[in-house]
Amino acid sequence: MKGRRNEEENPVNKTILIIVVALLVFSLAGMAFGPGKDRDRKGPIQITTDARYDRNPDAVRTHDGKIWLFYTRGRNPIGVRGVSGYDPDADVYDIYFRTARNPDELVTAPENLVPGSDLVTVNSQRDIAVVEARDKSIWLFASSGYASSADFSVFYYRYTRRDGWTGPTAVPDTAVAGHIDAVAVGDRIFLFYENWPYIVKVMSTDGFSWTPAVTIREKATLPKAVFQHDRFFLAWSYLDMDAGVWGKYIGLSTSKDGVNWMTVGPIAAWPDATNWDPVLIEGPRPEHGPGGLTLVWAPDTGSSGQILAETTARNPMEVASWSAPKALTVAATETISWWDFWPNAADDVPALFFTSESDAAGAGMIDGNIWMFRR
Repeated sequence: MKGRRNEEENPVNKTILIIVVALLVFSLAGMAFGPGKDRDRKGPIQITTDARYDRNPDAVRTHDGKIWLFYTRGRNPIGVRGVSGYDPDADVYDIYFRTARNPDELVTAPENLVPGSDLVTVNSQRDIAVVEARDKSIWLFASSGYASSADFSVFYYRYTRRDGWTGPTAVPDTAVAGHIDAVAVGDRIFLFYENWPYIVKVMSTDGFSWTPAVTIREKATLPKAVFQHDRFFLAWSYLDMDAGVWGKYIGLSTSKDGVNWMTVGPIAAWPDATNWDPVLIEGPRPEHGPGGLTLVWAPDTGSSGQILAETTARNPMEVASWSAPKALTVAATETISWWDFWPNAADDVPALFFTSESDAAGAGMIDGNIWMFRR
């Protein structure tokens, strides 16, 4: 069973459903900026600097106003993709977090290990998702992301002020699970995950028992959800293993109750790229007016690296309302390219977090680190 990155490197069918005029693409790409550049334009800002591979951030603002930023860190000390054969998708990860009152303070905030995460040997813990439940407990989910593991279940850690951290505890009936996301709505937590082979499902818990899983979409990977205006929106990346199609486009599904789902359709694709790591953010950018959604994702362009891109929609239910994609980062110089990937955002946190292999000057590739754009 291969990890997603390994699959991206295979030859793919690069049929693009959304065609963007070439001159527009180049002009928008020219507006993009990589790590270390244009800090006066609200980022990007490097948060972690550890020499091991840091990746897959997620954040939550809790009831007391604190931002909790979580991320995973590889155990292999090499840390730089390709050096001595190092593959970050094959690493095993510990989980760390920082807390602060605002995004800028996260840069200097103390780093904390999630207790017990460094002792896990059955699951690679590459991917995480975090929410605050109605009872003010923090639920931190971890999964292999299909990386090599003895147990492919989704696990969770739980934090309360009284008991501290407990777990990891396996979520029932999530055998052979891949990438994950979680959303807290009312008194329930909804867990979105992939079941092999790339079938996106959802189940929910009241904190004590879990509902049976519901299938949302087949031939889909990397689910990320938001709940807005009494409706779930779920973004995912389309693939078809049998046809050799990987990351053809970013699709959108929606539901009023988390049980009955409909697919809106393809909403984004970058020209001549495979499309990965979608995340939905409530509200478009300010220049597009109130309401709607913003999608940020990570097109893998090949020789130009894996970049972050953005599209917005005032009415997400209308495919035609999604704007032409715009590049947010540059992931290459004339001689080298790298990965900018796994963007993530949280309600009431004015930042977009992501993983980048760029050095601080945006001039070369190093180990993976956590970065952010202020929003």
